[in-house]
Amino acid sequence: MNRTKLPFSAFASTLLGAALFSPIAAAQEGGSITQPRAHTAYSVDIEPHLAFGFERYRGYGAGIGPGARFNFIFSHDALVPEINNSVGVGVGFDLLFHDSRSTLQIPVVMQWNFYFHKRFSAFFEPGLGFGYTFSDNTARAFPVIAIGAQIHFSSKQALVIRLGYPTASLGLSFFF
Repeated sequence: MNRTKLPFSAFASTLLGAALFSPIAAAQEGGSITQPRAHTAYSVDIEPHLAFGFERYRGYGAGIGPGARFNFIFSHDALVPEINNSVGVGVGFDLLFHDSRSTLQIPVVMQWNFYFHKRFSAFFEPGLGFGYTFSDNTARAFPVIAIGAQIHFSSKQALVIRLGYPTASLGLSFFF
């Protein structure tokens, strides 16, 4: 039987399209991007997720594995007070399995959130990451950059889609 596999790039393109065009639909439904602080105020965002590694670690291949992010919000209107946004610092880990090897990544990022609607927000994450490959005991630093979207089920939970370098992820956020 000949099975056709959907390439990961097609999956990632679909998620990116949804992240980019959903704000337009949300704004047409009475979005709240122009209403500063119109989002639920929270201090901590805990996000368990499944991470997908794109980079080839010295020939080890792309990886997949569990991860988590912990975002600490320090301002709900810092960078642009006229819009509905927040800024925080995020730290996390991704444990990626590559064939017979594994890598631990620890990203540290600034997360800038934009709340387009009570059910939809997007974010931008620049930062720095640190990685350790267990099989050959090597450590390194690398840039981290990502965009993402959150589809809010309630004021305390959301589905999170993140596309970036060196990983993408799919997870759930819990706001406290």
